[in-house]
Amino acid sequence: MLVIYQSETGYAERYARWAAARMNVDCFSVSDASWRKGEEAVFFGSVRADKIRGLKKARRRFRIQATVAVGICPYSEGLCERLKKANGYDGILFAVQGGVDRNKLGWMQRRLLDAVSASLKSRGDEDLAQIVREGGDLSSENQLLNFMVWWQAWSIQHGAAPTPKEKKTSASVRNHGAEET
Repeated sequence: MLVIYQSETGYAERYARWAAARMNVDCFSVSDASWRKGEEAVFFGSVRADKIRGLKKARRRFRIQATVAVGICPYSEGLCERLKKANGYDGILFAVQGGVDRNKLGWMQRRLLDAVSASLKSRGDEDLAQIVREGGDLSSENQLLNFMVWWQAWSIQHGAAPTPKEKKTSASVRNHGAEET
């Protein structure tokens, strides 16, 4: 098992690295893990307009066992169902809050966030509207609790109890373009 991610502003990567450390497995971006194609993986992807970025590519390259969607909306069953439908995904899905780093977004994305902020404010969600408008970090390792419970059950059921990661040599890192995690 490995953890893979696609992150726009760093929040999906942060959660992926937190999870990989707890799971004691390797963690790579989808593009950096191409040499591990076909392996079982958990995918972390950032959400924009109900689309989980990189999920299609990850599903083509890896055997995805679960997906964690990282967005700004708080978790709800309704959110998970909406994301599953919008992404044509019927697998196991978790949702966690990331944040907004406006400095890492282009002009058009910032304008779209301004419209989202106005919509949130008009619905009475001033706190979330402010984070969308000004940027902010909602991430917390504690939001991975449900995912980690799933992981423990999955690893027991599949006889894949976590074992220490293999030590990578500098040659293997250089050959595969991967970084030590």
